[in-house]
Amino acid sequence: MPISTDNQLTLPDGRRLGYASYGPDNGWPVLFFHGIPGSRHSSHSAGLVGQTHNARLIAFDRPGYGLSDSLKGRQIHDWPEDVEAALDVLGIDRFSLFGYSGGGPFALATAVAMPKRVASLTNVSAMGPLDTPEAEARLSHRQQFERFVCARITPILRFKTWQAAQSIRADVGDYLASRARAAPEEDRLQIERPAINAVMRQDLLASVERGGGTLAHELSLMARSWEFDLTKVRAPMQLWHGTADDIVPLWVAESVAKRLPHAKTRYLSGLGHLLLLSHMNDIIEQLLDTRSEAPSPAEPSSPAEPAAAAGAD
Repeated sequence: MPISTDNQLTLPDGRRLGYASYGPDNGWPVLFFHGIPGSRHSSHSAGLVGQTHNARLIAFDRPGYGLSDSLKGRQIHDWPEDVEAALDVLGIDRFSLFGYSGGGPFALATAVAMPKRVASLTNVSAMGPLDTPEAEARLSHRQQFERFVCARITPILRFKTWQAAQSIRADVGDYLASRARAAPEEDRLQIERPAINAVMRQDLLASVERGGGTLAHELSLMARSWEFDLTKVRAPMQLWHGTADDIVPLWVAESVAKRLPHAKTRYLSGLGHLLLLSHMNDIIEQLLDTRSEAPSPAEPSSPAEPAAAAGAD
């Protein structure tokens, strides 16, 4: 099966977008959105599993990560414009979305922006909005302060993300080892697997090739109010989350599910942030199986339907 991890395409404004591609060109397109920090290399396990299901998995570096040029001042809801332009270059119409961790909000924004093209959506260990009653009730005073620090891209945030980037560059193995020591048991075991560890090292190094500025910006986006309405997601959707996730706590997924009652939830007892590594086959299967629930945009509409649909979006 074809694998190509160091590709670039050119967007209409001249910026370059890096991406990895797994599986046959005629396979069902699945777009994988990486976490924060992260890069196209995060998709390695998903790509290998996906191609066994005849999927063509594509993972873009978001602007400022890996092989993708930066875009100053970008917001979460700007990302679908890049995605749409990239898909037009690649000749892809309908597709499924796989959002992981900090890539989850970008997957939601894409589903809202392109309802006729998104056939199914799965978010795994994914971030949700923090301007909710649930967040106000759950976040400690320290966490509320950290959210304030992130939302305004303060010097504290810039220093911490610069420091993280320097640590990754200096000794990515030591950086991962420190993460493993603090992680839930299941996550620690995954990080210590040689093959997984090698991919995680590659992913982290690619994520900070341009320093910590992109990391600071995206952490800020997570902390602010999102400028799109996630309740307008219409695609069949699944939420996978571990009850022991120490990066994105379970209540965040529950908060998203509350706003998207059509979403199917899978809360896995005792698993952490890296549950996708142990459950990748099930996740990919479910993502592909739900495609049939999505309406085809090619179906003819009655004259009265377009106006009604526009109001719904």
